Amino acid sequence: MKILVVSHGSFSKSLVETTKMISGKNDNIDYLGLYPGDNSDELSNTIRIRLENDPKIKIILVDLLGGSPMIASVKAVKSLNREDVSLYSGVNLALLLEISQVINIDEGQKINNLELLSIAKDSISLVLEGK
Repeated sequence: MKILVVSHGSFSKSLVETTKMISGKNDNIDYLGLYPGDNSDELSNTIRIRLENDPKIKIILVDLLGGSPMIASVKAVKSLNREDVSLYSGVNLALLLEISQVINIDEGQKINNLELLSIAKDSISLVLEGK
C-alpha cells in the first residue's frame, strides 16, 4: 500500500520529509504540490498518471477540504474509477505518521478510517492558553 500526499505549495513535501526523518526511510509515501501559477487540471492529470502507473496507491491525503488539491485528487480518482482509493482532507503530521507506521507493519492491513480520523483530531490540543 502506498500514500500520496497532495497540497498547496511545498506543505506535502515538508510533511513527507519530516515523516521520513522521524520514522525512517519509507518508499511508500510520495507527494505532489500545487504552486502559484500551476493549473489544477494539470495537477489532476499528474495525479491520474500516478494512480494509473502505481495501483499500490490506496490513500491520498490532501491539505484542505474543498481546496484545489482535493478537487484535483477527487477528479483523478473518479476518472479512473479507483474505488480502492481513500481520500482524507486535513492532513497533519500525526495522521501521516500513523498511516506510515500501519503500512510499514503490514502491507495487507485494512486501514480503520474512523480510528485514523480520531488520531488526526486528537493530535490537535491546546497546550498553553494565552491571556
